[in-house]
Amino acid sequence: MKIGRNDPCPCGSGKKYKKCCAGKVTALTYSKEEILYVQQSIYNYVVDHYILELRDYISFLIGDNALDSLRREEEGTLSIIAAAHWVLEKRNQEENGLIDEITSLSFWNAKQRRLLDTWKKTSLFSVCFIEEWGEKELIVQDMINGDTLHVETPLDFTNGPLGICFLSLVPAQQHWVMFGMPCFIAPYDEHSVKEAFHNFKKIFEGLVTLSKSLSFDEDPFAKVLEQYFSLHYDEETEEEDYYINSDLTDEEKQVMTVFKKHASQELRDEGGLDKAERIWEAYCEVALPIIKKPEAYAASLEYYMSNDVLTVPGATQKALGKKYDVSPNTISKRIQDFDDALMEYHMRETAAKPADPQKDRIMMERQMFILHKEMERLGLSSIEEIEAFQQDFNPEQALIEQWDEGDRAQLMLYDAMLEPHPVEKNHLIQKALKIDENQPDAYLQLAKIAVSEKEELECTRKAVETGRAVLGEDFINKEKGHFWLLTETRPFMRAMQQYASLLEFTDPKQAAQIYEEMLKLNPSDNQGIRYQLLSLYLLINEHDKASALIDEYPEESAFWLFHQAFIEYMNNGLSKEFEVKLHKAEKENPYIIDYIVDLERMPIEPFMVEAFSPGSPEEAAIYIEDAVFMWQDEDELMNYLKKRAAQ
Repeated sequence: MKIGRNDPCPCGSGKKYKKCCAGKVTALTYSKEEILYVQQSIYNYVVDHYILELRDYISFLIGDNALDSLRREEEGTLSIIAAAHWVLEKRNQEENGLIDEITSLSFWNAKQRRLLDTWKKTSLFSVCFIEEWGEKELIVQDMINGDTLHVETPLDFTNGPLGICFLSLVPAQQHWVMFGMPCFIAPYDEHSVKEAFHNFKKIFEGLVTLSKSLSFDEDPFAKVLEQYFSLHYDEETEEEDYYINSDLTDEEKQVMTVFKKHASQELRDEGGLDKAERIWEAYCEVALPIIKKPEAYAASLEYYMSNDVLTVPGATQKALGKKYDVSPNTISKRIQDFDDALMEYHMRETAAKPADPQKDRIMMERQMFILHKEMERLGLSSIEEIEAFQQDFNPEQALIEQWDEGDRAQLMLYDAMLEPHPVEKNHLIQKALKIDENQPDAYLQLAKIAVSEKEELECTRKAVETGRAVLGEDFINKEKGHFWLLTETRPFMRAMQQYASLLEFTDPKQAAQIYEEMLKLNPSDNQGIRYQLLSLYLLINEHDKASALIDEYPEESAFWLFHQAFIEYMNNGLSKEFEVKLHKAEKENPYIIDYIVDLERMPIEPFMVEAFSPGSPEEAAIYIEDAVFMWQDEDELMNYLKKRAAQ
């Protein structure tokens, strides 16, 4: 790929090639974090825009029965490999394929595009035997081509398992690196039965040979997948004990086998089997049950799933006792055990995992929504009644079935926003829309899985229009000024924010008008709209409005202070007031000017920043991503900063 002297430098510095690496002889290098970021971005784009097509493609590769039988972890690993295969092999063969579509996205820098271009030309998908896993590389035998490969170890996996696996590989700086993680068919360690493993390896080598002979013009990798899963996931799968989580004891696995054999069709239709597996794992981890009769726990699990997790009619203790041949009293005794154990498990998980502010906000909003709807249902009006109800309020005891359809649909959409699994998320969205199509959050969620930017914009616009119509102009005008305090307004406000964010690139003035309306509706600005609006004002040269916004929301953050200094320069040049404001901003974060002057000094890429503290290099990197183009477009200002930095 020829690079012009005035093109952006492929090293990612942001400079022109002639002023950066044109005179150097150097090879591009990528850290493991950078490679992982590009892979995750590809996968996220496929999930966000082609989730249904991806699931269909996985089903095409391995079959519907196999797909339905996979555990979540297996499906997750395989879906990443399938997405990579779809992008780099299947859709790459088409004119203007999916890899070209992904490469054309605006957020890549030149260095990342070079890596994508390399992957477009070269990738490897195969069945492999991982023979050795060292600190820096693993030795892999390609069972389709017979080659021995040296693969750089992935991030945070310095001592992984050995064995036969499906594997996707892409090149980076003369090394093979994994795209995703291995999807193991037969792990092998010192506890494995060697003779049984080697017999399986011979059988699989025969399967590879057969697949190659069947696919002169087809991809052997795809044929091996098809052959393997057709052998191991046939129509009789449901009759087998396919709950194979090695973390459970044999008795605990037997409970799941009994449960899956007897669970009602209504529970299956609601996705209850997958949820029940996760709940049973959590319960066993905490309670360490002594299981004498698996049917007793299986019956209790179905009752808990049908009444406490989902809403399945007819799942009474008496009916389940008869189905599982246990007494109703036995089921009743274990229900409280489930509640106590799962509460303890949740507390452990909460303590172990870092906070997710977005998820926490949605969970809190969901709880407030249930609280308000229950007060409406009960017709509470006096302060005394409301305070007494709030003190004893338990969201799990809400009579949701007595709500109107729109409110029940909105509750499903909160669950969809909290659901990490794309397929289950889409199921909840579609279910909510069947109940009530006038739900802004539904269209916002659909926008995230839209197949094109046009469709994403259209879904988001529909979310705004739906939210405005549902609330009504009279309500909007009446509640202006404290809008966010009312939970029913939040889907509309979320839709407005997302719609304006998309419009920033095509119609920035309209985007600014939407942000301005949002601040009038909710001056407290719980969504942080002022930060987006200030950057937008500076982009469209509305410096007076930017100054007014800063005055309206005074704060001493580095972002605000550097923006103030920049506005002063744009209004009055290199004035004494500009120097005062710049000095004040620099005290708040001393790294920002260094990075503006020379981006190569920045030790971390903005995309790698997950959190930052005031005055840190991470905070500076976020500001640079948002505003460096404004500073670097001003030659006089940049000359001043360079001289100042050199002193």
